[in-house]
Amino acid sequence: MQGWFNIRKTIHIIDHINKQTNKNHTIISIDTEKAFDKIQHPFLLKTLESIGIEGSFLKIINSIYLKPSGNIICNGDKLDAFPIRSGVKQGCPLSPLLFDIVLETLAVAIREEKEIEGIKIGKEETKLSLFADDMMVYLKNPRDSTKKLIEIINNFSKVAGYKINPHKSSAFLYISNTAQQQELERELPFKITLDKIKYLGIYLPRQTQELYEHNYKTLSTQLKLDLSNWKNINCSWIGRANIIKMTILPKLIYLFSAIPMELPKNFFTDLEKNITKFIWNNKRSRISREIMEKKNTYDGGLAVPDLKLYYKAAVIKTIWYWLRDRKEDQWNRLGESDLSQTV
Repeated sequence: MQGWFNIRKTIHIIDHINKQTNKNHTIISIDTEKAFDKIQHPFLLKTLESIGIEGSFLKIINSIYLKPSGNIICNGDKLDAFPIRSGVKQGCPLSPLLFDIVLETLAVAIREEKEIEGIKIGKEETKLSLFADDMMVYLKNPRDSTKKLIEIINNFSKVAGYKINPHKSSAFLYISNTAQQQELERELPFKITLDKIKYLGIYLPRQTQELYEHNYKTLSTQLKLDLSNWKNINCSWIGRANIIKMTILPKLIYLFSAIPMELPKNFFTDLEKNITKFIWNNKRSRISREIMEKKNTYDGGLAVPDLKLYYKAAVIKTIWYWLRDRKEDQWNRLGESDLSQTV
């Protein structure tokens, strides 16, 4: 699953909650303490066995994680070996998959717990989104649901080593009753925010109308500042064009894909103006933008990205996903349920 699917799902849910007249919901972004370093090896191996991993593959994992040890070299002397009982290996391509398998045990427990009420849109109920160690939880009746959620996570922590950091976790509270909201703010162990939550690099505000302000406008300001800071770099104009492709473009593509919303024209014109100034080092352009955007160098092109085309491609890709996976992806089903209710 792409990370931006979870972002769109969260945006759907925020929008749905704001449409309710009687609100009693919370959205929690859970911060994990050194997630990949805490997983206990015995629990990891037992989990793999429980889901049917066997044979040579399980033997390979056992050889890596059954009895690992480490040494410290101090002033050239190797100290006695000590056992390593937790954590997946950093840099290993298998590590994120092993971590996800362990975390899915917690996810299943949360999904199946009846005392934890998720947010229901149409016939679709959702309780959480997972991407690597980033967890977003969506709850109705936060007083009771949050207590049970914390209880399940604490029980899971005792055997798996997975721990959350409540003081770094952020939450939106949507409570119609002001007195009840203030009481919950004192009770819940998470930091209650009235502004925005950062999830997978995207700022999610309490009101979806503020998505442009918190993301596109913020990124535009940051990119303008970056280009200004790089203006004195000793680099040819071809090198400067490559800097745009390697540093500026990936950030924009991710944002276009995560939040494919309608954008004002001045967003592109301002960015293109700053990019052109950077490429030509605040001097008069020697080549028109139309020619610079051509890929063929024989035509004078520098393959400078056409931001509008990348934006349109991201929007078309979103529509394609929506049409292709109407019933498969939860973000898709949630959007369809919300749309059918509105219509």
